[in-house]
Amino acid sequence: AGRVLILQNDSGVPPGFLLDALARHQLEPEIVHVPTAAALPPPTAYRAVVSLGGAQGAYESDQYPYLNDEMVYMRQVLAAKVPFLGLCLGCQLLAVAVGGRGFRAETSELGYSAHFPMRLTAAGQDDPVARATVSTGSDVLDENLFLFHSDTFDLPEECTVLARSDRYIELFRTGSGLGVQFHPEAGGDIAAVWLGRSAPERLLSAGISDGGAAMRAEFVSRAQGCKGAGDRFFDAWIKHDVLANAPA
Repeated sequence: AGRVLILQNDSGVPPGFLLDALARHQLEPEIVHVPTAAALPPPTAYRAVVSLGGAQGAYESDQYPYLNDEMVYMRQVLAAKVPFLGLCLGCQLLAVAVGGRGFRAETSELGYSAHFPMRLTAAGQDDPVARATVSTGSDVLDENLFLFHSDTFDLPEECTVLARSDRYIELFRTGSGLGVQFHPEAGGDIAAVWLGRSAPERLLSAGISDGGAAMRAEFVSRAQGCKGAGDRFFDAWIKHDVLANAPA
């Protein structure tokens, strides 16, 4: 059914549940490690392109010049109308690529969405991918989705915001691109690595005073719900964005 290009920005941020979803739909992943890639392949060779998260900031392209190249590439993907999915850093880079701004957030969102409820906008309620993890009759995304970000972004007017938390934009569309601030790909195994590499002051500034003990307990208690929410999100994106988009 075709190939999906995965742009990995950070070796500690793998595609996780996304790989399971691609396999379910007979799509073949091709992973490129962006920081060491000589060049990115033509986007029209793929059914879709995904950009993963990372510790870098979308506003740190002077320090990480390859982020500039990746944002140029994102504009090429959108110009070719190839489905694009940006997760966390990938979402922030997409926002900047289309004319928005990335910046350090006032407060971090570290943990499950039970603690940072994300609600659909009116546009989001009409969007089948945004709606994928929302229970019937609700406008709140599944509480088992994981967030782990200390940066955020603003958007130009032509983008459509699909979901927000109390503080931040969490989901938006621009052309063939979908920006996702949360982590539908991340199970507790991946999240535990991110928690482990987080400086104590980052955790404290996010209101986490137990060193992450409560969050580690949730990696276990929410494991099934987290996988289910991630699967529903990726299945909806593949069905409505990728497979509905006939290859050139």
